Amino acid sequence: MIKKQMARRKSNYERMWDFFGTPSGGTFEDMNRQINRNTKTVARAREKLLSSDIEFRKNDSHLIGFVIFMIGLVTVWMGFKVLGFLLMIAGAILFVFLHNKYNNRSRNDDELSNILEIIGNEYRVDRIMRDEREFETDLYRFLKTRFPEYRIKPQYRIDGGRKVDLVINDEMAFELKVADTRDNLDDVFNKIHWYSKRFNNNLAIVILDVGAINNLDHFVSEFRNLGVRVLVKKGRLSINRL
Repeated sequence: MIKKQMARRKSNYERMWDFFGTPSGGTFEDMNRQINRNTKTVARAREKLLSSDIEFRKNDSHLIGFVIFMIGLVTVWMGFKVLGFLLMIAGAILFVFLHNKYNNRSRNDDELSNILEIIGNEYRVDRIMRDEREFETDLYRFLKTRFPEYRIKPQYRIDGGRKVDLVINDEMAFELKVADTRDNLDDVFNKIHWYSKRFNNNLAIVILDVGAINNLDHFVSEFRNLGVRVLVKKGRLSINRL
């Protein structure tokens, strides 16, 4: 009995040594040194991963559908055919749905970046604006002319009775702000909170800098920290407003 236990214990140690790369017959000191080397290797790999630009995308959740499909396949192989086929169908549907959702979101990100780049390079604020509504109307006309293929809606209504200044294709939102007072910019934080629930990351803030706010860069930085795109255009506001 004792010999069998000793043999079993030795076999377990040999499997541990094989796993950690230590030849059979090595001592505990050899195994400890190998474990320390492997631990340092894992730690270096982890630091490299954390310091790199690689990050896990939540949008990769469509792979959950693939996992469910494979579980269904195994379930069928085990003999539970009805349950297995149901899991396979559910997994396939979930995979296609989430995969298409991810692709649409990626396409919207590219389109939003392209639109902002064109606004930054081509949109000229030549006139003196009377108020924020005139700024909205002017940019709306520019976008309608520049992007006739898009459905552009001003004052787009969302849940809670809130209105977004401009929305393109029901998916990309633009909040416009004239930077004439700090209170006007503070209001953007509240709107980012609510608009992000509807449009996720497809939200951009276009600010008309009229020279009234000294620390405008601070607000721009804070908005970007919340995950929204920000574009600042130089402009002028009627002296009756300033």
